[in-house]
Amino acid sequence: MTPREAVARAFWTVQIPSYVLLLAPLTVFIIATKLGYVPSRGAGGLKWFFPAFLLSFVGGWLAWSLLVPKWRLWAYERVHDIAELKRQAVAAQLIWPEGHFFERTEIASPALRARLRELEASRRDGMLR
Repeated sequence: MTPREAVARAFWTVQIPSYVLLLAPLTVFIIATKLGYVPSRGAGGLKWFFPAFLLSFVGGWLAWSLLVPKWRLWAYERVHDIAELKRQAVAAQLIWPEGHFFERTEIASPALRARLRELEASRRDGMLR
């Protein structure tokens, strides 16, 4: 599989779920406002907006944080040029550049992290396991 194909798949498996969780609470807030369930102005509106915004932000980031390591494993097992895969994933704004602070927000089990490191090392050394 090419790096481009792997990054394209990430659109459906990582980005779409993250965007849905990012936009759903705000969409519900907007609809509730339009239907009159939530005040649209003043302190009453802000009382509902801030929790919706926080839930959106946390939900979207949490989905990304959990899904990216799983996508990495899937892609690393199928793509031989991991360095190019990473370059294209960064260019597509799917992952952060290596060593970036936000890269540390990816949530993975120790076993998953070990497997990712093993795959990176095997591809770097030219040993395709």
